[in-house]
Amino acid sequence: MAYIINGRGDLDAAPKDVRDRFLSRLASTINKYTWDGSDWNLTQDESSIQRFGFTADDFPNAPVPEKPNYDPDERELKQRSAQIRQERDDLLVMRVDPIVSNPLRYEDLTQTEKQEIRDYRTALLDVPQQTGFPNDVDWPAVPSALQVEES
Repeated sequence: MAYIINGRGDLDAAPKDVRDRFLSRLASTINKYTWDGSDWNLTQDESSIQRFGFTADDFPNAPVPEKPNYDPDERELKQRSAQIRQERDDLLVMRVDPIVSNPLRYEDLTQTEKQEIRDYRTALLDVPQQTGFPNDVDWPAVPSALQVEES
């Protein structure tokens, strides 16, 4: 039989094994690690136990989770870097490659347009080397030969 425990009355009325499992799960929600911008700090969050009329003092042996071994700011920076690289790759694949890999289309361009495309391609490839990468990216201007006309 499943027991729904929405408050202290439900908890007190539940069989001992159900109550013990529930209290064990409840205890595991108290201790948490929070990131303060430079390190992980162990904190106690009583919000989940207060609705049942408990305090952290009622759970002196509440389990302490393992301290995370990553820097969330660094993780976010890596994710942002990957996102910007993907945007750069998409521009290369969608705008540059269809022109430069097609000899008929590429030969129709002037020498100036070809040089603008080469410079644009190089600038895109150099995006990760920019000083503010990945948070402050200066995207190169799209050469007129690669601009798609809106219809």
